[in-house]
Amino acid sequence: MSSVDHERSDEALYTHCGKLDRGWACALGSMLALAAGPSTVAMMTFGVFVPHLNNSFNWGITATAFGATIMSLMIVVAAPIQGWLVDRLGTRKVILASIPLFGLSFASLSLLTGAIWQFYLAWVAIPLFAVGLWPGSYAKATSTWFDRRLGLAVAVATLGIGLGGAALPLLIGAILDAANWRTAYAALGFVAILISMPAVYFWVHENPAVAAAAKPPKTALWNWNEFRQPDLYKLLLGFVFLGFVSTSMLVHQVTVLTENGVSPANTLRLQALLGFSTIAGRLLSGWMLDRFHVRFMMPVYALLSAVALICLAQGAGGVIAGLAAVCVGLLLGAEIDVLGFVVKRYFGLSRYGSLYGLIFAAFQMGGASGAAALGVMRTSAGNYHAALMLLAALSVAAALIFFTLAPYHSSGSAPPKRIKAPILAR
Repeated sequence: MSSVDHERSDEALYTHCGKLDRGWACALGSMLALAAGPSTVAMMTFGVFVPHLNNSFNWGITATAFGATIMSLMIVVAAPIQGWLVDRLGTRKVILASIPLFGLSFASLSLLTGAIWQFYLAWVAIPLFAVGLWPGSYAKATSTWFDRRLGLAVAVATLGIGLGGAALPLLIGAILDAANWRTAYAALGFVAILISMPAVYFWVHENPAVAAAAKPPKTALWNWNEFRQPDLYKLLLGFVFLGFVSTSMLVHQVTVLTENGVSPANTLRLQALLGFSTIAGRLLSGWMLDRFHVRFMMPVYALLSAVALICLAQGAGGVIAGLAAVCVGLLLGAEIDVLGFVVKRYFGLSRYGSLYGLIFAAFQMGGASGAAALGVMRTSAGNYHAALMLLAALSVAAALIFFTLAPYHSSGSAPPKRIKAPILAR
């Protein structure tokens, strides 16, 4: 098929390639890569392996869960580095170099001998080897193609996290039934390479016109005027709270449900349900972000999560536990989509990677604190009641913070008249 005439969107020149617009190709390629990236392979499956590692090595739940804390702390280190690299080198170079390093380092977990320092060392290395694969790289690449449908486009790109979160626990369960956790670790590492590499190589490209115009000066690491904006600090604090809540639940949900009387088989199904809810939350949040301000949308998600956490704290099982997993999954689905959206809306593209990395680091700092704190609180109290009530309170606090955000003030914000555009319009 011959190429159609170039059209100019609100801020960029984009082209068509065959029947698939290059912008949507970038979003879809990002979706596939994130489905097999560290946000799913490493983070969303961590809790599934905790009982098996504890049974094999008798490390204890708290000591094993501390690996997630190390992972989150190292993502705090990696995220600003990622942002700096993608702003200066472009997304493709950084992503393609990181894929094999991440896959092989994750597969190395299959070689654990029982010394817990090996486990901890692995979680120091894996996030650093995956430096280009955290969502910020894909969100930036996709954002260069879109304005009017920025929320939906970023939602499609980051949808892979939900798809991976839904599929991988079931894949792990099948491997565990047929083999063991070592095989599962090795298989996931190689799946990460086999899926991500072709998806990125063929589809993930930045819009060259926008990327060139938005490239930051080499002489300045930061635009310090951005640090005078109160909304930056609100976003940092809000995402600290969200990270505390979401990472805590990713790591501890299986154990929480088990202690609430849910069978092992059903805990895996509910973990998968969490992933499916993340998919729904991501698409719904993307659609809503193009129509409603984030200060109205995000509090709804956070308050639903608070209600779910209170139910789990009261020992909910069965259908109520399923509904709670759905509500928590909706919040998990919204978080990264919202982050990718608000960075452009409030700060533009010139330092998108760096500011995304800074806020994502705050998100992971909250996650590192939460994963450790819930393990300690559970060990101290003998149950998760107080810990889950703390998560509910932080969800309410995050809702209040987002409600106080100012109107969008980046030149890329979408005027109200654009919300009725066709669903695939930019």
